[in-house]
Amino acid sequence: MKSTTIITVDDVALIREGIRSLAEKTPNVDLVGEGEAGSEVIPLVQRYKPDILFLDLDMPEIKGEKGRKFQVVSTIRVVKRIHPEISIVILSNYASHTMLEATISRGVSAYLLKSDPFSVSLPFAISAAKADGVYFSNGLREMISFDEDELLTKRQKQFIMLILEFPEATPDELGEAVGITGGSFKNALLRIYKKLGVSNKASCILECLKRGIISIPN
Repeated sequence: MKSTTIITVDDVALIREGIRSLAEKTPNVDLVGEGEAGSEVIPLVQRYKPDILFLDLDMPEIKGEKGRKFQVVSTIRVVKRIHPEISIVILSNYASHTMLEATISRGVSAYLLKSDPFSVSLPFAISAAKADGVYFSNGLREMISFDEDELLTKRQKQFIMLILEFPEATPDELGEAVGITGGSFKNALLRIYKKLGVSNKASCILECLKRGIISIPN
């Protein structure tokens, strides 16, 4: 089986060490490059062309220059333009609705709070990237609130939370979690997609963010 290659760019050594340690322990996952500042992202991507890029939201643009903030959204746009096949995972100490919508709309496949245990969130983030889904780590999912709009039922909102938590799960596995068959779950998901005018999990989550169906405090 082909290994999944990853790059981590984060100015916190402890975070880089944690990801490195997990990569070493995870079969078929290879950490091929590391960086500490925003200016290193594009050169690392160009050099290694990883499957997944783990990107810190809060690091400086230039190593050692704390006053110059990393322009994460524009960097994501560039990475996706030159290498659209690369999946991007955001690492951050915080989350806001504005930043979630901005990053997910540009193709980010997972958003992880650093306060959540990486031993849990990193494997799910890698799975989301492989499954073309979107994953929010546990602490972030706990921040989600749903609007009172009746476009989606309470049951349908439950299904959306499931695909956020288990982006790689099959319809059979997701159906079992809510006491229905895999076929029924798949059909229920298709009905949600139709209501929202979307065609897959990632676009479903993005549309829910855009419409305010799911929201995170800013």
